[in-house]
Amino acid sequence: VYVSGVPDSSNSDEQRPGLAGRQGDVIHVFRYGKRRGRAREIGTISVPPPASAPVPQNFPPQTSGKESWPDRLAISSDGHTLLVPLNLADAAAIVDTRTKAVKYVSTGSYPYGAAILPGNRTGLVSNEGPGTVSVIDLASASKVKDIQVAANISHPEAIAVDARRHKAYVAIANEDQIAVIDTSSLTFDRSMSVELSQGPGALPVALSVSPDGGRLYAALAAADQVAEFAVPSGRLLGRIPTAAYPADVQATRKRLLWIAAKGFGSGANPNGPNPYAATDNNLLQHPGSAVLTNG
Repeated sequence: VYVSGVPDSSNSDEQRPGLAGRQGDVIHVFRYGKRRGRAREIGTISVPPPASAPVPQNFPPQTSGKESWPDRLAISSDGHTLLVPLNLADAAAIVDTRTKAVKYVSTGSYPYGAAILPGNRTGLVSNEGPGTVSVIDLASASKVKDIQVAANISHPEAIAVDARRHKAYVAIANEDQIAVIDTSSLTFDRSMSVELSQGPGALPVALSVSPDGGRLYAALAAADQVAEFAVPSGRLLGRIPTAAYPADVQATRKRLLWIAAKGFGSGANPNGPNPYAATDNNLLQHPGSAVLTNG
């Protein structure tokens, strides 16, 4: 199992003692037993920011301190290649899991999600900033093209592939849409709406195609739901209520699994970031951490 690793919390009471890769910009590698499902970490793979990476936006503005911030990675069907979006580096890392060799390829700004198409030659990376999906030649570590799937700053996020129908689905978080890409022609096909008439919006962030190819599931983080679509028709079949902020969804042959990032509440966090204190270094240096640590 491969897990993207970002920096550990700067709050000492939240840090894990002896954590390998605490500095972030790594991929944590786990091995697990099939019978009992218990996992143990066996190492890390470093994915430092490439030379082309910009300095992260911040306030006050900073002039140094590049970061990769690996995000939702994808693995090839043979297990030999990882495609890792580096959200703060405007690039993706292509990792050989056998040698741990890393190649970089430029993407759009704020790459988030990834997928590898059947055949293991082509990768897809969603870009939150320009609303595009970059098509990556994995062998040459080069970008073939960008596919416009939504508007600027629309936040395309997770990607799910339907190999049977040669389609890829992209969650467009800020537009309450799911974009459909024709993977045969590598072109934009159409959009499917998950819009709600009430509330703060749907915010689709994660997708999964059922093993039989008959259903598409979308985790709607703002709506606390998982939406179910029939494919290829794209007809909305229903909405499954979840706990707060479903952040991922996976469909197996017999089960539908989802992760609620905020759960049912985990108690107070008195030593976490203080949004009213201008001197809170954790809040200033990691703008998104307040949401994570107060979850």
